[in-house]
Amino acid sequence: MLSNKTTSAPISACYDQRKRPLFRVNREKPVWHQQCGFTLLELILVLALSGPILYAGLSTHSHFWTKAWQGQTQVREVQSFYSLGHWLVREIRAEQMQQASWQWQANSHCLMFANKGVRLRNKQLQWKPNDGDCNGNGWLGLHDAKGYKVHDFTFTELADAHFQLCISGQSGKASNHQYGNNAPLNWCYQWYLEQFSS
Repeated sequence: MLSNKTTSAPISACYDQRKRPLFRVNREKPVWHQQCGFTLLELILVLALSGPILYAGLSTHSHFWTKAWQGQTQVREVQSFYSLGHWLVREIRAEQMQQASWQWQANSHCLMFANKGVRLRNKQLQWKPNDGDCNGNGWLGLHDAKGYKVHDFTFTELADAHFQLCISGQSGKASNHQYGNNAPLNWCYQWYLEQFSS
């Protein structure tokens, strides 16, 4: 004989039809169906809401990753710019210590010393490792012109045995998007050779 009291089926009944039916029938009450999982409308609603959330998360991640990459590129360009200046000064001073002759051509931004040379061409510093002149062939680029660009290169003898090397440039396109089109790079170094003093 059926009882008026009905008990709710546990969730496991939805997955084990051999033990418990999916619904119970009470002759005195209407038929009740036990729902398991999500309906199609609920799934569509979840997918519709999760799409914009995922898109916003990916866009934010991409934005911060791009800013971090641009910042690292800017730092590498600045370090390379200053390292190049210090390297040139070491080379020039090493030759001057040997009392090597040098010649500075201001019009062509070219410095020849001993059997080496450095000049500015097409916003790039170029290096001459062997004998030659400022207008000859065999010059090698000292940096990537697609990165930072050098606009000015000067070598000055301020006084007797007192020299100054200055380089000015601008950061490249990779970092201009973040730091603006005016990101100047300026570097000057002065040194004094005691053995050349009178």
